[in-house]
Amino acid sequence: MEKISLKISIIGIITLMLTIGFNPLVPINAMPIKLNKEINNQVDEIDYPSSSDTLNKYLASGNFGEEPNFVPGEIIIKFRDEIKNNAKIVNNCVSIGSKITDKLNVKYNIKSFEKLSVKKDSIFSNVYKFIIPQKSDILSIIDDYRNDPKVEYAEPNYIYHTFILPNDPYFINGSQWALEKIDAPEAWNIETGRSDIVIAVIDTGVDYNHPDLKENIWANDDEIPSNGVDDDNNGFVDDIRGWDFVNNDNDPIDDNGHGTHCAGIIGAIGNNSIGVAGVCWNCSILPIKALNSRGKGCILCLANNIVYATDNGADVISMSIGGSSKSKLFEEALDYAHSKGVTVVAAAGNDNTYLDFIPMYPAAYSNVIAVAATDENDEKAKFSNYGSLIDVAAPGVGILSTMPTYHVTLNDKGYSHNYDTLSGTSMACPHVAGLAGLIISKKPDCNPDEIRTILHSGIDNVFSDRYIGVGRINANKILQKNNKVTAKIDGNFDDLIVNKTVIVKGTVKGDFSRYIVEYGKGYYPDNWTEIYNSTDTVENDAIALWNTRNCDENIYTLRIKTICENESYEDRANMIVNNVQNTVYVDDDAVGFEDGTKDHPYQYIRYAIEYAVGTNDIIYVFSGEYKEKNPSTYPACHGIILGKKINLLGEDKNSVINDEIALLCDKIKISGFTFNAGISIYSSYNEIVGNTITAKIPHAGIGLIIGFYIDVEYVTIETFYSQATYGNIITNNTITKTLLGIGLFFTAENKIYHNNFIDNFEQVRFVYFTFLLSDFPNIEHLSFSKKNIWNENYWDDWIGLKCKIFQKFPKCLKGEIQRVLLFVKLSKFKEKQIGIKLLGSRYEFDWHPLSEPYVFEEMSKI
Repeated sequence: MEKISLKISIIGIITLMLTIGFNPLVPINAMPIKLNKEINNQVDEIDYPSSSDTLNKYLASGNFGEEPNFVPGEIIIKFRDEIKNNAKIVNNCVSIGSKITDKLNVKYNIKSFEKLSVKKDSIFSNVYKFIIPQKSDILSIIDDYRNDPKVEYAEPNYIYHTFILPNDPYFINGSQWALEKIDAPEAWNIETGRSDIVIAVIDTGVDYNHPDLKENIWANDDEIPSNGVDDDNNGFVDDIRGWDFVNNDNDPIDDNGHGTHCAGIIGAIGNNSIGVAGVCWNCSILPIKALNSRGKGCILCLANNIVYATDNGADVISMSIGGSSKSKLFEEALDYAHSKGVTVVAAAGNDNTYLDFIPMYPAAYSNVIAVAATDENDEKAKFSNYGSLIDVAAPGVGILSTMPTYHVTLNDKGYSHNYDTLSGTSMACPHVAGLAGLIISKKPDCNPDEIRTILHSGIDNVFSDRYIGVGRINANKILQKNNKVTAKIDGNFDDLIVNKTVIVKGTVKGDFSRYIVEYGKGYYPDNWTEIYNSTDTVENDAIALWNTRNCDENIYTLRIKTICENESYEDRANMIVNNVQNTVYVDDDAVGFEDGTKDHPYQYIRYAIEYAVGTNDIIYVFSGEYKEKNPSTYPACHGIILGKKINLLGEDKNSVINDEIALLCDKIKISGFTFNAGISIYSSYNEIVGNTITAKIPHAGIGLIIGFYIDVEYVTIETFYSQATYGNIITNNTITKTLLGIGLFFTAENKIYHNNFIDNFEQVRFVYFTFLLSDFPNIEHLSFSKKNIWNENYWDDWIGLKCKIFQKFPKCLKGEIQRVLLFVKLSKFKEKQIGIKLLGSRYEFDWHPLSEPYVFEEMSKI
């Protein structure tokens, strides 16, 4: 089968729609999550959880009014080895020495570039930043570069941000309660840290003159200060105390306060009779400024920061930052650090969001230790993200630490001007990073996997109905661990839905006598049942066979526990046993967090989705009005995200949902609701039956979107079919008073019948032809985008043009006709009538549209 290049850009789609009068109010850029992957030698089929990369695409355009999540006018490209060191300026344009690349450089007016690293042996010696015109369509340009065989990858220069939360006077308590909570005083009897252990703080910089920090600031002894020479040949001149990657100079001073606060939690000097004590009293703090004064920073800087910290001797990297965009460049840098023995710790984020549906990076990368936040009662901080991606929790509410000496606080707080309290997972992360510094001070030969195992094995219980890691760190317990052990369950088992018999995979190696695999009910079990035990070393292979037939349907925690004389080490994974179909109930009149039974229903639909036991479960929603966005100060702004195969059923049309809903998993059924914020479908074989979809503000919202996002360089037609969104059934719905009734974006074989489209600003819209016309080599391929089946729908003005858009926006319609003709002219098609066919099929209608609204049958009650 001939391969084709699919260059599909969601930003391009949005730009197109804005150009012709369509203002999207719901995110549309995601692709379906594909489940049912197989583990080698798996006895029974099991469903893997959602792909984080897929959800990253969904989140990229969550709120169109916010700042862009990448730097305008910049793209990052990594070339293959044969291009190395060939970049130069020729005729006022960047030349790489590759015919295809240089043509693209001319096409997109690439007049300047920067190398990510000047060191010849750097992993980034072949990575470039290209400067493009500010208003360029970055994602479309990147699609073109990805088709260049000389390009290994191309991506935007994503922006990450701090996880700090605003100060709250109710958090102020005047003491370092967090250190007492993690038993740091007892741990300091064992270890207080060594000055040769380096902890890099990648943040807004550090006030290296702070009286409680300056003696612990890293010093580059191989560099002669202020001589203007790169004495140590590391590519950075006079970097005697770190580097500022924002301003590209050797002064990483903090102009925000966030980085200094994190540095103080890690390593404020202990036992010096002033200020506060850090977790690791005597470690060296390596200041690296990656974020500007507003707490924003790009991926290009962050990747360079990781490599700089690694190459300059960091043992631990602390990153209280993050973003929703997954970057290959950033991941490559983190893998490099891990391969060099650097332990990387990151904050989990402050959106009170389920990370398994909506990952946060860098916390979600496999070689990073992700940290959630707890309060003084060992409960999940109300803002903290949660989910199986979390490793451990640490204190993160009202944490007192250092602030830059220019920082002035309110007098009634009782602190001097260079100390203050802040809250967030940004504050939890450095507690763990400082503790990692203590572990390495005691056991310098520990590698990152062993440190992760130790951190998992020295915890206190948390009180949370959400999973926030194995528990809250206890420094005293952790420093009493004396063996080198790696105990790890394969990450694919987190949130796995299983039935019958499952082969559990993982790694067990090091100084242990035996290991035990066991399970318990719930996220934090009180009782454990042994599955298997062995004395064998295992690496990335089967560690146990678990027969789930006798288990109740529930969430289970699987634990591998290694025994080493009088010590034990562990790792855990959350799994869901699903052997029968269950019904979970939701009622907006419920108070607090109930158990989802008919007598004690959940208050929010999002709770029921998270705690639905398995695939094909029914979530039954009683009549009421549901606003699913978190109403607290720290909102989860994503409405309802369906990442599981469930049946979502409303008691009647009085079950009203006021927030957007996104389907990110195949085979979901939704029936019996009134939706005031639209439905977005990014997966296949779903059923939307018997609902009313409208806009709370008439003609200001989207009704229903069906689409997909594909991000591959070359695919065959078969691959296109396998990854596209298709096969959805939309029937017996009323879609009314929206800006756009239904939009289909690169999707096919959907069945749309017996629906009423009434008083929509525009009834229906297709976007496939504007991007795919010039890419498909023949008409048969194009026909793939025309296989949606329409039958017996009612349209009050049929196509939604004659009374609305044509009258109000004639220039838009004219502009669209010109655009179609332009694409036809530039396409590979020779037959001019194709242009007429495409223009005529812009709206696909029923053969016999009804003259009266379709009368729906009443849905059956449960």
